[in-house]
Amino acid sequence: PHGATTTHQTKLSPPSDTISMWIAYHEGLIAIATFLFIHLATSVKVFSPECNSTFLRDADSCQSGSPTILFPTINLEEFQNASLPRKIEIADALDRAMTTTGFFYLEGHGVDSETIKTLREATARFHDRDISYKQGYRAKVYATEGYNPYGLELQRRTQQDHESVEGTTSHEIDLKDMNEWFKYVAYEGDELELKESNLPKEFRNAIQAYMCAMQALTTDLHQLASFALHLTDPHVRRNLTDGAASPEKYLNDNIIEAHFHSIDDEQHHVREGQVAAETDLRSFISLRLTNYFSLSDADAASGAYRIGEHDDYLGFTILSAGSVNGLQAHASGKWHDLRTHPDTFIINAGLIISHMTNGHWKAAKHRVAAVSTERRISTPAFTAPGLGKIISPFKRCAACNAEPFKFPRISVAEHYSEMKSAAFTY
Repeated sequence: PHGATTTHQTKLSPPSDTISMWIAYHEGLIAIATFLFIHLATSVKVFSPECNSTFLRDADSCQSGSPTILFPTINLEEFQNASLPRKIEIADALDRAMTTTGFFYLEGHGVDSETIKTLREATARFHDRDISYKQGYRAKVYATEGYNPYGLELQRRTQQDHESVEGTTSHEIDLKDMNEWFKYVAYEGDELELKESNLPKEFRNAIQAYMCAMQALTTDLHQLASFALHLTDPHVRRNLTDGAASPEKYLNDNIIEAHFHSIDDEQHHVREGQVAAETDLRSFISLRLTNYFSLSDADAASGAYRIGEHDDYLGFTILSAGSVNGLQAHASGKWHDLRTHPDTFIINAGLIISHMTNGHWKAAKHRVAAVSTERRISTPAFTAPGLGKIISPFKRCAACNAEPFKFPRISVAEHYSEMKSAAFTY
């Protein structure tokens, strides 16, 4: 292309400097191609195929030399509007998360960002009040609504060295968690408007709007999770994939909601000494509006925990934690950071969900580390069946019924009482 012709169409050879440039150009291309090939080849060794997943949120979840731990991002709105193959992909991502890490991020949830922000600001304002004001709303008994001051929880444990004439020994001691919170509970069918007058003024309207949003979100979350549980049956999956079954049959079968509201034979018998609340079959949502105190640099540097290692007791936890990090989940023998965002919920399964799936889904241990001195406002919502519900495996879930039930068939109230007595000082 660099040559020329005479009027007699005789070809001329290109000049020597042009040949040199042409050779250098192609040698450069070869060098670049070689570099890219080596780089990509080594990158493939670092990242597992899951790291290219559309559900991956944190690129640093895929680290060289360690198992891939993913906290996928699931978009609820996308699931609701997606094609059947994509719905199956999303449900499978949820199932993988629940069987491995027990956590995932939820976006497209339909909860207005202003509703989230308003409750966070109300929580901060309430906890900014003096202790005498807050004590006026103190919960008289744990698991009832009201203010719960610092010093009630002993979920934070640590090793302390003790020196004696025999030498230095190490023993585990209890430490109080570094937070305070306000508890609010709404049962199915409660008139939220009537509960407003008993709330601190900081929470009026803010809690009601947030709770209405949580009730709607819980139904949608249970619908998605139910579809994931349906897919644990190979027969269901095959029929859906082959088109032999209508997807609506399974998409509309909210087995979690149905189970939460069903009455088992055992529940017809009320045990002696039970109070009415312990036989209540209405599902409920509990809000824990938490203030993790600002810390000194020394506290943060010491590796202290704002709340220690624990499982959540109930159904799903729907967590809004603002922008201050610290939440860590335990998976594959290690602790892993979860990143917070004001408009993204972090979802994890509590012990009741784990038990009702017969251990198929994990209730992962987690904690809040003092990775920052900043104050941390957290507003988790905990879903649950009624206190009178007997804990048993979900029906129409293959994985939940593949083996004999592994857990005690006790009521939610009994389970809740056992968990509280292990963690609280009163």
